[in-house]
Amino acid sequence: MLGLTIAAVQAGNGRHFSVLTDEQRSGAILYTLAGFPPGIFSFGIPKLAVVALLTRITNPSRKHRIFLWAMTGGCLLILFGCVIIIFAQCTPSRSQWDFSVQGTCWSPWILIYYAIVAGTISAVVDLYLAIYPAVVLYGLQINLKKKIALSAALGLGSM
Repeated sequence: MLGLTIAAVQAGNGRHFSVLTDEQRSGAILYTLAGFPPGIFSFGIPKLAVVALLTRITNPSRKHRIFLWAMTGGCLLILFGCVIIIFAQCTPSRSQWDFSVQGTCWSPWILIYYAIVAGTISAVVDLYLAIYPAVVLYGLQINLKKKIALSAALGLGSM
C-alpha cells in the first residue's frame, strides 16, 4: 500500500485537481484505487494473527474458539466487500481512472455507507479482541501489576 500511495503522490495525489494534467489525474486515481485493497485488508488480516495468539494463550472452549475465528473471518469478508464495491461501482471499472472510457457509476454513497458499516464492525471486533484477554487475565491467580501489564499489552489492538 505504501508503494502505491507513493506512486499516487508522485502522479499528483495531494495537489489540487485543477492544476493536474489529465495524465496526472488518471495516474493519481489509478494508484489510489490500487492502494485501497491492501489498505483495507491491513485492517482485517492482523485480526487473524491476534485470534491465533489468543486461542493459544487463553485456551478458550471449542465453541468460543469457533466464535473467535468466525467473527474475524466474517469481519474480513465484510471488509472484502469494500474492495468489491470499489471496483464494481463503475462499469467498466477502467472508467474510474481512464477519462477516455465512458462508463456508468453507482452513487458514491453506496460505498460510503458500506464502508461506515464495515469500519464499525471492524472496530467492534477489535474491541472484543482487546477486552477478551483482560477478562481471562482477571480470573488468573497472578499479581495485579502483571494482570494490568498483560491486559494493556494485549489490549493495544483497540487503539
